[in-house]
Amino acid sequence: MSSSSFKELFDVSPKQREIIQWRDARRKELRQKYLKEIHNPMKQTMPVESAVMRLNGLRLQHEYITRVRLYPHLTSAFMLIGSMFAGVLLLTKLKDDNEHLYRTGQISYADREFKFS
Repeated sequence: MSSSSFKELFDVSPKQREIIQWRDARRKELRQKYLKEIHNPMKQTMPVESAVMRLNGLRLQHEYITRVRLYPHLTSAFMLIGSMFAGVLLLTKLKDDNEHLYRTGQISYADREFKFS
C-alpha cells in the first residue's frame, strides 16, 4: 500500500501515522515482555511492574527520612479537646441562662417552649 492510498484510506497525516505506528510497536513490545514474564516456568510469583517497585522503594525511603514529631500530634489533640470543651461550655451557658430566666419568673410557664402538659 503506498503512502498516498494509506492517507486516503485512513485520512491521517504522515506525522499522525508515525505516532500510530510507534504506539503499535510499543504495545507489541510490552505484550511480548508481559507474555515472557508470565510464561517463565522458573518464576514462582506474578510479575510486578517496575514502576510499582520504584513506588514501594520510595515509600520505604520516605518512612526512614521523615521523623515523627510531637508538635503536630499535640496540636491536633488540643484542637479536638478544646473544641469539645468549648462546646460543653457554650451549651451549659445557654442552659443556665434559660434556667435563670425560668427561675426568676421572667418567662411565664405558658410562654415556655417545652411544657409538661
